[in-house]
Amino acid sequence: MRQYLMTDGDPLADHDNPTPPLLSGVTAQSPGTDAGITLTGLTWQTADSPDDVPLDDIDTDTQPAAGTAQLTKLAGDLTAATAARDAAVQAFAELRRSIRARAISALVDDEIGGIYQHTAQRVDRFLVDLKLDPLPHAHHITVVADLTLPIAAGMAREAYDAARDTMRAATTSSPDETRPWTAYGWTIPEHATCDQDGWRIPWRHEYEIWLRGHTTAADATAAAKPSSAPT
Repeated sequence: MRQYLMTDGDPLADHDNPTPPLLSGVTAQSPGTDAGITLTGLTWQTADSPDDVPLDDIDTDTQPAAGTAQLTKLAGDLTAATAARDAAVQAFAELRRSIRARAISALVDDEIGGIYQHTAQRVDRFLVDLKLDPLPHAHHITVVADLTLPIAAGMAREAYDAARDTMRAATTSSPDETRPWTAYGWTIPEHATCDQDGWRIPWRHEYEIWLRGHTTAADATAAAKPSSAPT
């Protein structure tokens, strides 16, 4: 899973990402919570300069005294040289920024191909070898919630379909401002049970989010957890 992500349209922007509680998808936002859904298990997992511009050698040899005309010319030459130097430094800085932006864009748009994590490592090495800033990194947080859904249905297939319909509102593959995570789930048919009230369908739901701005995986996990989350 990708560890390089950005927000607000820039998956690789270097800034802190405020994190809404992930468990709101299991509690407040799960449509079946009020229908007797039971949280039976919860697991948290966390995967863990500008360049110096060399100065020209300065000629320290004794120079003959210069007249007014020579001093004026030298002053003009120095101004032009300074302007040329400043323009070159600015152009070099722009080139460095454009190289890094292009490399990141190629990674995000999957222009390079291959296994994403391996490709990201290659791009990161490429940037570092050029003395550029490396790729921004983020902690990858995965929350696994085991649920039991009571479903009033006669046949097993109908019960599974009803369970998927119930959890559809808590499923998202496109993070946005209100739910900056991906969430998906599936039934566990071999553990389903049936009694006179209907079916009890086990459901496993996974949430994934990428956080930056945290030094350690523990800090990132703490930021993702709501204060009332079970541990």
